[in-house]
Amino acid sequence: MGTESLTSLFAINHQDEYYTARLLSMVGAIVWGIIYFCFHYYGVTYILHLLTDIPYKWIQKVQLYVVAFLLIEKAILFAVFYAVGYSTTFSFFSLAPVVQQVLDKDVVLFIINQLTVTTVLTIIIHFTFLSKWEEATDRKALLAKVIVLQVIMAVFVGMISVLPLQEWITRGLG
Repeated sequence: MGTESLTSLFAINHQDEYYTARLLSMVGAIVWGIIYFCFHYYGVTYILHLLTDIPYKWIQKVQLYVVAFLLIEKAILFAVFYAVGYSTTFSFFSLAPVVQQVLDKDVVLFIINQLTVTTVLTIIIHFTFLSKWEEATDRKALLAKVIVLQVIMAVFVGMISVLPLQEWITRGLG
């Protein structure tokens, strides 16, 4: 999945290039998975630590639950895409496929695509567990911080998603 453009190499009998490209694609997916985990486990934990007075180690424990649900979402997406034999740009856990029917702005669609059911679950987990450390008067501020953090991350990823990174890398290397 995601390597359909490499099939032409196989079709024109460039099997060595095809296998090398597939291997590099797999290595890239593994590296991206490690970066994804590290960002969500260490990066988000650090950002939440900066936004609140909650100890870093305690937020890390809460973040393990969040990462588990994010990985479950990715596993379900992978299983469904594998079962149907193709992948789509947008997750069916978000509203992006529905919004795509009435709007064609890529940036907006990619931002909405980042706001999934798991994002809502993440906000619930963060607020439920982290509010135990906050005073009753600070809980609304904590909820606002958690929601704003998720929206900012969605906007950042949505904006990065529309950049032609592969073309830039290819042009830079070639």
